[in-house]
Amino acid sequence: MPTSTDNLFELIRSSGLDVDAVQGNEPGPSVETAWRAMAGFCVEPVASLPLKGERSGVHQLWLDHARQAGVVGEDGTFLLTAVVTDSSAVGWVRVRLTDTADVSRLVDDQGRIEFIARSSHGDRICGVTAEEYDYWVVSLDLLRGRVAGHRLSGHLLAVWADRLSVRLVLDGHLLGTVQSRPAEENLSRLSMRGARPADPSSEVAALPRMRAAAVDRAVEIDRLFHYDGYATVGGEETPDR
Repeated sequence: MPTSTDNLFELIRSSGLDVDAVQGNEPGPSVETAWRAMAGFCVEPVASLPLKGERSGVHQLWLDHARQAGVVGEDGTFLLTAVVTDSSAVGWVRVRLTDTADVSRLVDDQGRIEFIARSSHGDRICGVTAEEYDYWVVSLDLLRGRVAGHRLSGHLLAVWADRLSVRLVLDGHLLGTVQSRPAEENLSRLSMRGARPADPSSEVAALPRMRAAAVDRAVEIDRLFHYDGYATVGGEETPDR
C-alpha cells in the first residue's frame, strides 16, 4: 500500500519536477508552520488568477515571484510541500526545476492547485492556494512573521471553524466570531493541511439557534405599510428601512 511519502512523490513528479530527497520538518520552519502562515488573516496575495480561468499562466507567475523572493536557488532547487494525506508529517521535499515543470499540476483531491515552496536554507516561502474565487500567489518571510508575533510567544492562538462560523480563540478565550458558511470540501482541505477535529465548548459555542436558523431558511412575514412610511409587523409598528 502506498505511503504518504509515495503519494507525495507521485504528485510532485507528475508536475515535471525532479525529486532529490525528503528533508523533513527539521530544521524548521515546518510544513505545518508554513501552511498556518499562508492561511493568516492579514495575508494578501502578491498576484492572483481566476479560480476557473486558464491555468497556463500559473507556473510562470509563481516562478517569477518565487525567484524574486529568493525561494528558488540559482541551481533551480527548493523545498516543496503539496496537499496529500499526512503530507505535513512527511515534511519538506527537496526538488529541482526542469524544462517541463508545471506547478499548476500540483493539485489536491478537489483538483485545485495547492502547494508551498520554501527556500532551501531560509525562511522565505512562495506558494499558490485556492481561495473562494481566485488562486493566490502568496510570498512571505516567516522569520519576520515570528519577530512580529514575539509578544504572543507562549500563548495558544487557535481558529475554530464549523459549518456556520469561524472563531478566533486565544488561550481558551473567545476573541471574536465571524459568520461563515464553509463548504464540506473546504473543511476537508483544512484537515489535509493538518487541522484536527475539535469539540464545541462554552468558549467557542456555535451561533445562537435563532441566528443559525435565519441563515438556513427563509421566513415569510406579512407587513402592512402606512402612508407615513411606517410598517406594522406582527402587530407592532416599526419604521420601514
